Amino acid sequence: MKWDRDELRGLTYLHTDKGPLKAWLFKIGRAEDPFCMCGGTQNAAHIMTSGCVGGTRRTWEDIWTDREFCGEVARFLRKNGGDGVVGGEEE
Repeated sequence: MKWDRDELRGLTYLHTDKGPLKAWLFKIGRAEDPFCMCGGTQNAAHIMTSGCVGGTRRTWEDIWTDREFCGEVARFLRKNGGDGVVGGEEE
């Protein structure tokens, strides 16, 4: 079965630590702060280990096989990352 667009987006965000992650957007001057809604710095490591997405902590090994989680990451960041700013456009 093929990965859908959200699943691939989530995998890319986690792999590159870029995209609508607030830590990245803060670094490039596109967000006011680098923090997740839970108070942690919102980067790939935080997303995987905090349980903010999906309520379960993940490892790098999990990411390559857990398409559903990667899709959840993309949807979570669309709602909670960078205050809705993705690619310079307000959502």
